[in-house]
Amino acid sequence: MTEDSRSITGLILDSNEERRIRLKSATQLVPEFTKVTVAQTLRDAQEHIRTAEESWDIIFMSNEMDEATLGHFIESSKNTSSAADAAYILILNTKKKASSDIFSNMRIGIDGLLYQPYSIEQLMEIIDISAQLKQQTPGARESAAIQILLNDVIGQLDRLALLKKRGYDVKKGGIQLEKLCANLSKISPEELEGYFKTVVETFENAPLPTTLEKSLYKGPSQRVREMQERRLLQKLERF
Repeated sequence: MTEDSRSITGLILDSNEERRIRLKSATQLVPEFTKVTVAQTLRDAQEHIRTAEESWDIIFMSNEMDEATLGHFIESSKNTSSAADAAYILILNTKKKASSDIFSNMRIGIDGLLYQPYSIEQLMEIIDISAQLKQQTPGARESAAIQILLNDVIGQLDRLALLKKRGYDVKKGGIQLEKLCANLSKISPEELEGYFKTVVETFENAPLPTTLEKSLYKGPSQRVREMQERRLLQKLERF
């Protein structure tokens, strides 16, 4: 494959026949996809990767597999000549995904997410991700994953400070913050230098939190302000 021709090879791993057919049909609407193969099982996918005569550009994977299985599949596939530079895309049925989940996905090697129903726009974005990965510097994936998580940690800290200042009980919000930060314990010693660099850059560039009154209260009524505060507290506790 050459980047100029934008000729893309894809492999779909999904045990559900209807979903496999639907995604393959969607790729057929995108001229860049010149070859798309389907696999029902991990064994099938591994065999396609092992026997491939050309490199795979994109590997789509169903989210029905657990994180450990996905991670092992991606790691072993990256050690092959045909899938070493592939983009590994997780198929989801909803756009509601916590940053901690995204952080975990990126750390096991997932490069992007594809949401149902599939669209040409989404698939073109996946193609762009595939092209960018081939030019990506080492450590870029880990840095991006950490930054996503840190942005949510900063947002949670801001909400905690604002509501605590107003006298609300923010204990549950603190528990959610602790869960967010627990993901950082997964960082390996080899990644610490990059982690510290990302932390410093993220906190230096983060905007200062506005005051509670300016960020939440714009009306003349005390009742309106209290309603907005309760909404923020709910968001804090559900994060």
